[in-house]
Amino acid sequence: MLIRIIEGACPVAAVDAGGRLLIPVFRVSFILTEKGINAVSLKPILCIVMEGEMRYIVSLQGPCDPHTL
Repeated sequence: MLIRIIEGACPVAAVDAGGRLLIPVFRVSFILTEKGINAVSLKPILCIVMEGEMRYIVSLQGPCDPHTL
């Protein structure tokens, strides 16, 4: 039986929070088998905050390294 684990980061819809734009990003994992998707996992990993020309990355799981996303 062929089993494959797929993992990636996925942003969701931006939310306006009083002049700041918040973009949550989740780590998405799922297992593909010959019969379809077996399991799905979503974990919030960070939030991008945009205010005018400024952009901030707020980690939701400890120190944030953008190269590991």
